[in-house]
Amino acid sequence: MGLDITAYSRLKFIERIEPVGDKWGSEIWEDKYWGTGQNTVYVSGYDQFPGRRAPLAIPPGRCVDVYSYFHSLDFRAGSYSGYNWWRNELSLISSGMSAENVWSSEKAVPFYELINFSDAEGVIGSVACKELLADFEQFSGDAQRHKDPWFWEAYQKWHQAVQLGADDGMIEFH
Repeated sequence: MGLDITAYSRLKFIERIEPVGDKWGSEIWEDKYWGTGQNTVYVSGYDQFPGRRAPLAIPPGRCVDVYSYFHSLDFRAGSYSGYNWWRNELSLISSGMSAENVWSSEKAVPFYELINFSDAEGVIGSVACKELLADFEQFSGDAQRHKDPWFWEAYQKWHQAVQLGADDGMIEFH
């Protein structure tokens, strides 16, 4: 088990799918769009970090919002412990604080939108991605000099994901 990431660019709202009987909106999306060759993705109402998915709306209950997208990127962010190690290292090189200290801090620090976020599921919208993009560009040199080569490899993947998300897209954690 671990954290998988999918980033999308140029999202365009198509429709909100409401549940029908026992079928959730996500199941109806699958029946309607899966295997059609259309670049679509659905977003559910799970939102543990208010404001992080802006400007995307939060669909109510078992509904999902369906979007088309222009480009996507999938990658494995690591095992949950591996991702948390990477996120902690990111926090240390950018702010000098551990990720745990960032979680309990109200201080605005670089990569806050990513460090203080779920390690399992959720959506980061284009507003937060634009802020993260500036951080990824600012700290690229520090990340490249990190002693562990995997850190730099993961940093580059995240940078690409944030670039897509900042282009009117999103990053999905799953």
